[in-house]
Amino acid sequence: GKGPVDPVVLEDQLKAMFDAQSEDKILYFKADNNLKFQRIQDAVEMSRRAGVRVMAAITEPKVQGGLFDQVATEEN
Repeated sequence: GKGPVDPVVLEDQLKAMFDAQSEDKILYFKADNNLKFQRIQDAVEMSRRAGVRVMAAITEPKVQGGLFDQVATEEN
């Protein structure tokens, strides 16, 4: 779902899910662009405690005029 999630509840849910898997303890995640990096780091650490072994970020397609376009333009 979307929206805020109680971290304690989420960690318990992740632990139950990943305890049930003997292999492929992979978590795919997508973070909101407006989140502070610390919140993402906290979620990564919580996922590790819950048994996740591999994490992969899902990204949006590249947007023209984004931050990295500006850096590339300034370097050239």
